[in-house]
Amino acid sequence: MFNFLSKDSIAHKISQLVIDKLFHKLSDVLESKFEENDKKLNTVIAHLESLRIELSSLDQRLTSKELKDKTEYGQMTYKIKSLQNDLRNNSSD
Repeated sequence: MFNFLSKDSIAHKISQLVIDKLFHKLSDVLESKFEENDKKLNTVIAHLESLRIELSSLDQRLTSKELKDKTEYGQMTYKIKSLQNDLRNNSSD
């Protein structure tokens, strides 16, 4: 009665064959999806690295601009004070 469940039965062999084919198909699909995701992640990582480099460059330029502005501000402040002193000296004479 339970002969169809034995390892030698045709039903068992067919079910094993179906299971093997499904397993291989599923394995191929999963591998394909993993490869696709890896490519996408590598692309994202490359873009993030590019953005990091761009932000670093912008930060360096901003820092340089801030230093330049501070220097120019200091020079202008010095010139203004010098002119104020000259005006005070000329008006007291």
